[in-house]
Amino acid sequence: MDDEMPHDASADGEAAARRAAKQRLPHQKQGKTRVRTRQLLSPEDVRRRNRRRPNYARAALRLAVVALVGVCAWAVFRSPRLWVRMVRVDGLQTVRAERVLERLNLRPRTNIVALPAHRLEETLEREPAIARATITRRLPDYVFVTVRERRPAVCIKRNRVFYTADSGLVLFRKERVPDPALPLIVLRTDPAAVVSEPRLGKRIFSPGLVGANKCLLWATRHPEFPLAHVVVDPEGKLCLNRKGGAQIQLGSGTDLTKKLNMLALLLRRRDEVRTGAVAYVNLYAHDAPAIFPRAAVEADEPGS
Repeated sequence: MDDEMPHDASADGEAAARRAAKQRLPHQKQGKTRVRTRQLLSPEDVRRRNRRRPNYARAALRLAVVALVGVCAWAVFRSPRLWVRMVRVDGLQTVRAERVLERLNLRPRTNIVALPAHRLEETLEREPAIARATITRRLPDYVFVTVRERRPAVCIKRNRVFYTADSGLVLFRKERVPDPALPLIVLRTDPAAVVSEPRLGKRIFSPGLVGANKCLLWATRHPEFPLAHVVVDPEGKLCLNRKGGAQIQLGSGTDLTKKLNMLALLLRRRDEVRTGAVAYVNLYAHDAPAIFPRAAVEADEPGS
């Protein structure tokens, strides 16, 4: 049996010390004092520590951006090159261009970027004859205005005053004599009633007026009935007056379409109605028309 080698404890200790020195972190200091080790932090602790540290570079960048935006805004709103110098208006027929410029009220040195286009469009549309207005800006100093005027569709007589209205019954012009090229609606008012004067640029509301406008549209499709005018009484009852004196009494606007269809049928089948040889036709009941010849009515008049 071989003799056992003696165990050297000091050699084992030196080897352990060398292995510990290799595993020690570079920044750890050896000595007789304590050894500093790295502390592991959670992601939330890292974010909290970073927030406490001021980022001077980011703050300086933000200040520079704010200053640059301020300088650019000052240059845009104060530059003489962006003052409005030219205004063009298209679409005018009856409204004067001076009236449009008066409505716009553009002061000297008006900045084209700060021009309140939407508010100016609403201002122009308050002009009674203008139905629609559009304002377009073209840099650096050009303003383009496009207007669409109301088209006259009907003349309305009320209290000896003639108003021109469009197809939506919006009044936009007041005349002393009627326009012979327009169909006429006569609104009869109660003399004892206090009625305010209609406002230009606003739609007129009156009993039977919508029905009267419908009668005008019917007359345009039936040239065999030459319509002179439509009369609307204070109660809203309608009466069609034919050129030559014949009257078609329609009453209220109830079943107005059926009454007009019956009138079209009478024009096709009754010669006296088509030629205007009747005094009046009562269509209060659309299914039971009453025809009154002119000769019979004249015979019933006193002194005939």
